[in-house]
Amino acid sequence: MDFRVVPLCGLLAYEGLALGWRSWVQWRYHGGHGIQLFRSASWRQHLRDALFLALGGLLLIEAVAVARGQVPVAEGWPLRLLGVGLVTAGTVFTVAAQLDLGASWRVGIEETARPGLVTSGWYAWSRNPIFLFMLLFVTGFAVLVPTFICAGVAVASYLAIRAQVRNEELYLFEAYGDAYREYARRVGRFVPALWGLTSRRARD
Repeated sequence: MDFRVVPLCGLLAYEGLALGWRSWVQWRYHGGHGIQLFRSASWRQHLRDALFLALGGLLLIEAVAVARGQVPVAEGWPLRLLGVGLVTAGTVFTVAAQLDLGASWRVGIEETARPGLVTSGWYAWSRNPIFLFMLLFVTGFAVLVPTFICAGVAVASYLAIRAQVRNEELYLFEAYGDAYREYARRVGRFVPALWGLTSRRARD
């Protein structure tokens, strides 16, 4: 197999499992697909949702360009193996963290939902493991496709995730109050013991 198709295969596998298959699991066992993009009352949240879709679209364009030989792929097996390892780990761990959420899994924010606060599995180690592993995947993709666009997507993804996490923390605080505050004291935002709960303010 030509290595140039690997980034595209990795991206399709990530999106197919983390969005397609996980949505089917949500519908099959919990009665809803879990996709809540563009359903917020906040236009700022709509912009964040659109940004995530745009970043994913840029990765898809780059992956197709690599497969067609229009964009270079990583040279040398050390870099290739590193990129494949990060992409694979990001995909596997993202899906595992999604499954830990059970009925609470959502893509986007559903302001009125109160499915329950999940603090077990990956969530006993990180408050946002899905976003953490998403960054792992994007970093691996940027290693496989070393272009300015992919590097920019990686940086933009980090900034967008930080903004989204802050907004989701405010939603979780409003939804679960002291239970979430206590959870945030014990578990780091991304990794253990780092980054506590954001200051409470009106969510937009």
